[in-house]
Amino acid sequence: MREPGFPRVVLVHQGSVEEGDGFFASRWPEVAAIADPDFELYSAFGLGAGSIGEVIGPRAIVASVRALVRGNFVGKPVGDVKVMPGAFLLAGDEILWRHDYRHSGERPDWGAATAAARGTAPSPPPR
Repeated sequence: MREPGFPRVVLVHQGSVEEGDGFFASRWPEVAAIADPDFELYSAFGLGAGSIGEVIGPRAIVASVRALVRGNFVGKPVGDVKVMPGAFLLAGDEILWRHDYRHSGERPDWGAATAAARGTAPSPPPR
């Protein structure tokens, strides 16, 4: 399912190709996914291990409870669960928008990503 005006989504995960294919086949079969078990892309984008508070602090726990109430259950962990997620909007080799998570259950402002894709949002600060 794709929203008009929203860029193509490509997910990067820590599992093997087979693990990713198995996971996304039942959840989002049309999404493009890249296996990165050696953390090459994670490192290239500056993603690393979060603090205890970022990974399992109060805000992350509240987000987990919210997900459970919506029927999203925790599965078998794959990879390093301490590595923080990231969200990026790319155009070629340029980052137009990025979201640096403050905790593992945070929701990015996807409206800001859409605005960046349309060229109506400010560029992200350099890292």
